[in-house]
Amino acid sequence: PVAAIYSTFLQRAYDQIIHDVGVQCLPVVFCLDRAGLVGADGPTHHGVFDLTYLGAVPNFIVSARRNGDDLKDLLATALAQRERPFAIRYPKTPCGAFTPGREGTVLPIGSWEVLRSGERICLLAVGAMVEVCEKAAALLESSGRRVGLINCRFVKPLDRSMLAELRSRYGTLVTVEENVINGGFGSAVSEALSETDGGQPTLVHLAVPDRFVTHGSRNELLDEVGLSPARIAA
Repeated sequence: PVAAIYSTFLQRAYDQIIHDVGVQCLPVVFCLDRAGLVGADGPTHHGVFDLTYLGAVPNFIVSARRNGDDLKDLLATALAQRERPFAIRYPKTPCGAFTPGREGTVLPIGSWEVLRSGERICLLAVGAMVEVCEKAAALLESSGRRVGLINCRFVKPLDRSMLAELRSRYGTLVTVEENVINGGFGSAVSEALSETDGGQPTLVHLAVPDRFVTHGSRNELLDEVGLSPARIAA
């Protein structure tokens, strides 16, 4: 079964998520629309908690797409497996690159994608933040700074193999997510690095701050919370 629902509305069903799906480990696919900041609908409709509330539930796979082709691949991956609940989040805004007629590719669950190689600093971006970080990386490159960029399409499980490689290569890892900073992707990365031996890079977590975000256009709100290309580059 595929349940398509706003991220903020799924909050109302948290007991059912845990007891009726998570405990029984049923392969329900949750497609979370309006994930992230939604603009003028305001604090009640911003889908900025799902990485936290779904990531806390055992058995769940939690993912986010960077564009339309990525979304098709994640949906194909979710439907190809029968072992665990699988969530895919995507924003209210247009999906970006999409190839009509293209077959979806089944991805290795937990795999990330290298989009840019850089020096010293690497951006670990989730979902819609990948496109924003591509613009931030271009701004930095225009001033002579090359940063790496990773499409962290799986938030749970993490790509621990790639994370180990990134730790050995970069001095600073910057996690970027359109989710509250508490208990989200950045927290998961920090916990994963603390559990394994190796040099600890400097970690910077860019996310929605620990407060309710008010009304405004999505671009205005992203800039306000520090998640616009210019603010990330700064």
